[in-house]
Amino acid sequence: MKPWRIVSAGLLIAFAVGSLAHLGRAAGSPPTDPARDRAQLRFLAGELATGTAAGMQEYFPEGEFFSWVLTGLAAARLAERGIEPDRNLRIVADAVAATGAPTVADRFGSGHRGVPHGAFYHGWRLLLLTAQAGLTRQTDQLDAVAQQAGSLLAALDAPGQPPLTSYPGRVWPCDLVVAMAAVRQASRLIGLPGLDAATERFVARLATWRDPATGLLGHTLGPDGDPSGARGSSQAIVNTYLRDISPEAADAEWHGFNQHFVVGTLGLVGVREYPVGQEGGGDVDSGPLIAGVSLSASAVALGAARRNGDAELAIGLHREAELLGLPLPWRGDGDGDGDGCGRAFLFGRLPIGDAFVVAARTQPLAQPGATAKPSHPGIWWPLWFALGSLPGLLGLLLLHSHRRDRPAGSR
Repeated sequence: MKPWRIVSAGLLIAFAVGSLAHLGRAAGSPPTDPARDRAQLRFLAGELATGTAAGMQEYFPEGEFFSWVLTGLAAARLAERGIEPDRNLRIVADAVAATGAPTVADRFGSGHRGVPHGAFYHGWRLLLLTAQAGLTRQTDQLDAVAQQAGSLLAALDAPGQPPLTSYPGRVWPCDLVVAMAAVRQASRLIGLPGLDAATERFVARLATWRDPATGLLGHTLGPDGDPSGARGSSQAIVNTYLRDISPEAADAEWHGFNQHFVVGTLGLVGVREYPVGQEGGGDVDSGPLIAGVSLSASAVALGAARRNGDAELAIGLHREAELLGLPLPWRGDGDGDGDGCGRAFLFGRLPIGDAFVVAARTQPLAQPGATAKPSHPGIWWPLWFALGSLPGLLGLLLLHSHRRDRPAGSR
């Protein structure tokens, strides 16, 4: 047999064995795994400590901010569950300090009504401050939460005023949902007079921000307050945090989201950036689209599925992340008990992607709501196992064709 044929067949068979092993690990990966989340946070802590977060600005306008906030929120959830509390509290403290830096805050502009840097910045940062204060119960941190929550609620509930902006002159309803959800989470720690009435007014205003075509919250609001069409990247965020504001509104939004955005594509389950039947291009909000599916929206929707008690979709999206993200042991922060090994997707090239996934996977898995469970496609695992076995079959064919071509009596 020619050496090239032996080498080629061996490589193809080895590739198939590795592919099938990877597929098996992804298909059997549990949706909740503290050791896995801890390792991914070790990787993120090590990367962020070396300034990697600033480099994420090349990919997203909020790249540095989101890298820190999402990592901090995931660390807080692990600390709350008693998993490496000291280490994870340090990560949270680092995230609070980093997001409070003027170089980060000033990117969101100034002159927003009621709060210095707008709905997006103060909403997400209040989630982080609340998570930290809830763990430490330190007076100064509780006072900071009370001050931030009070200012944000006043800005959100100002009578006769237009919706609070995220960037000067720009409004995203999903940012307003996160901001009100953050206020309500903060109220569990510090109490806020008048919050229930303000929440009712906020929920009533949601009706004016809905896309008529889908009945879901629009992606943006124009200067006159009219909503644009709903999109998957913002809907995934809305469906993660609307339940903190109104379970009834969350049930309706979740079912509409599944109807218009959750699809089966190429044997996988994913979240479209545009509703079924509409097409559009990718941008900084959606990231690149593959057959209309947004990878970032799909990652965030994993957390939304957990918050809405949709275990089936959460498991599907989680296992899909394991399949496509190619997670590998990677360098960690090397702190703590001597086990500094981390875990990263895509060879550690895009830490913000790891931050989105670990933040989603550490969201609490709620009990299913009282309304009917939405139906959605699952991952077609037989197709992927068949594709994974193809290189091995080609390798075996190479070996078999050699046996058939040998002269009689040859070895």
